[in-house]
Amino acid sequence: MYKFLRNYLCGAIRIVIFIYNVVNLNKSFHTFLIDPIGEAGKSSLADINSFPVTDQEICRHFNEILDSLCLDRAVFIAASGNGHLALRFAQTEPEKVEKLVLIAPQGFSKPIKDFTTSALVKVFPTSQFIEYTCNTILGDSPIVRSLCYNWLYISMQVTSTKFTPSRLFTPPELQAVNLPVLLILGSDDQVIGSPKNIIPLAANLANVKISELNSGHLVYIEKSGKVNKIINSFLLN
Repeated sequence: MYKFLRNYLCGAIRIVIFIYNVVNLNKSFHTFLIDPIGEAGKSSLADINSFPVTDQEICRHFNEILDSLCLDRAVFIAASGNGHLALRFAQTEPEKVEKLVLIAPQGFSKPIKDFTTSALVKVFPTSQFIEYTCNTILGDSPIVRSLCYNWLYISMQVTSTKFTPSRLFTPPELQAVNLPVLLILGSDDQVIGSPKNIIPLAANLANVKISELNSGHLVYIEKSGKVNKIINSFLLN
């Protein structure tokens, strides 16, 4: 029987772009990929002002997903803003999270320039703001830009995203999380910032392994081979 793996996708990145990781995960796990509520995808909100914000709402959302798949607990892999969501769920209901993989997650550093420009894009969706935001998020990696640039640019032109705002975790909150956590960071991440500003806070997690790779924000695409090996070692050992 397959082990079950809950794979919660990075904001603004769909399965086509996450395919390098999914192919690897499917060798050992039954993998599910979920579109984040409120972001560009095939689904739409019945109420554009109704999306998970509080811990209670986040937990209800995750529990609805688990219940629909008849799962009591799962491994969660989450990137960027969804890493923030997954950790908040793990804080509140740790018995439902077997292991947690956080890839370039928000919540461990103060928001930097990307979030300001992203807010401006919503109000003034000009080519200048959109291009600047795309460049900040995607970085210089040719493989990342070839897979993501056109999709991200067009999505910013034609959609107005709604998503749960991240907040900075506190040391006591992180110290209370006892489940195994893998944290993967990019050394040149222009979205969440430098690992040297993230690791001191993340070290408060009681059972954390931290890996830093020479990459931008989308480290799981840019360094997919290394990321897959790190995740395999963490999940299978």
